[in-house]
Amino acid sequence: MINDDLHDPDDPIELGTTGDTGTTDSSTTLETGTDPTTDATDSDTATSETTGTDTDTLTTDWETTYDTDTTPGCDKVDFLFVIDNYNGGLGGLAALKASIPDFVDKVNAHLDGYDVHFLVTDTDDEWGTPECEADCTNQGFCDPWPDYACNAPITACDATLGAGVVYPSGSDTPCDVVPGRRYVTDENANLVDALTCLTDVGSHGGGTQSQAGALTSAVLPFNTKPGGCNEDFLRSDALLVVILLTHTDDDTTPGLPSDWAQVLINIKGGNPHAIVLLGLLDDSANKPDNICQQPVFNPDPRLSELVAALPYGIEGSACTSDFGPYFDEAFSIVDVACQEFIPE
Repeated sequence: MINDDLHDPDDPIELGTTGDTGTTDSSTTLETGTDPTTDATDSDTATSETTGTDTDTLTTDWETTYDTDTTPGCDKVDFLFVIDNYNGGLGGLAALKASIPDFVDKVNAHLDGYDVHFLVTDTDDEWGTPECEADCTNQGFCDPWPDYACNAPITACDATLGAGVVYPSGSDTPCDVVPGRRYVTDENANLVDALTCLTDVGSHGGGTQSQAGALTSAVLPFNTKPGGCNEDFLRSDALLVVILLTHTDDDTTPGLPSDWAQVLINIKGGNPHAIVLLGLLDDSANKPDNICQQPVFNPDPRLSELVAALPYGIEGSACTSDFGPYFDEAFSIVDVACQEFIPE
């Protein structure tokens, strides 16, 4: 059900455990972070209650409409990478980083002359890990990860769900991003190096991953408005292309896959064809020609359903050693979507 009191799009999403049975109340709700541009004393904390099969979700009453009389076509594309930072994607992260040169080649081949943005976010609302932070305080280094940056110059945005990564805890190295931005553009002098750095989100995640929450938070106004963490990344007249990589299930984002898809559609002015979503997921459960041999965790069909809920959704395996064929398919759809795109 839609609970219009749960979420203002100008505020961060509050997440809780969801499922087909049981009850989730405010005592077990996971708060994903406060708006770093708003004083905490001025922020309202939303609470939710989920009972049975009804789940609280995001309000959809703020959608805009796109002008169907506008001439189709796009010359701008916003790429959003949503990468699971729990257990390093269990190999998928290494394959993604190895595929970055091929990905950039495809950007240059298919989108030559386009204005392109790239933002990478991970799937929780922490930088690093609480265990390492405690070790840093007590002994000045982290036992599990000796290279962990105990004195990293992190900001509120580094611990905001959906905010662009600029100092990934996986490499503990700042990336080549224009100061004040949390994304890079096709004008970056070395786009391959920049994206390889940004996508190195590592395995420091706390284990409570919110893939759909991170995806929607990255494009909601609390992050994209002036002064927000992702200011200037998302453009109303650009095609949105999402690449979601995860092996884990999402049991914290409120709502249903159709609700998550609707949030994206609303953000793009009510136009479902303004979004291309490539989901690189665990395909071990009931998938033909699966590459993942067995469930690593608990395969969650909800993320697969999210991909299927969008007309330009593509699902691939997170267990492949080469994402090139999936990128080929995605860019062929980007070509079609861009030809049909109607800017707001």
